[in-house]
Amino acid sequence: MSQDFGIQMPVAHTPSAHGSPVRYLVLADAGGTRVARLFRENHDLVNEFDAAVTEVVMMTVGLTPGGDAMLARWDWATCGLNDEERAAAQIYILPSGLVEPAWQAQPPGSVLAAIHVSV
Repeated sequence: MSQDFGIQMPVAHTPSAHGSPVRYLVLADAGGTRVARLFRENHDLVNEFDAAVTEVVMMTVGLTPGGDAMLARWDWATCGLNDEERAAAQIYILPSGLVEPAWQAQPPGSVLAAIHVSV
């Protein structure tokens, strides 16, 4: 007789390669709401979330915005924004390794932990 009460055992986790780290953080007003967009080095959008969370402050502490969002080189990061929103957008270039340790220090319900799971 089995001791699992009819509940199957979970399947063992299969190790897989992690995605590349997040490199760009774009803060912009989109339709009256402040949003944060995270992009990888190859410009893939990782996640978009409310910029009012404390994790945004943690990621930008000690950094200054690194680019003029009106330049053509940032078109991929500011798509969907009108000219006023684009002019006010802040683009941060995150140093390598900044976001990865922050995931490990976050409680399971935090935004950075959710981003880590979605990557």
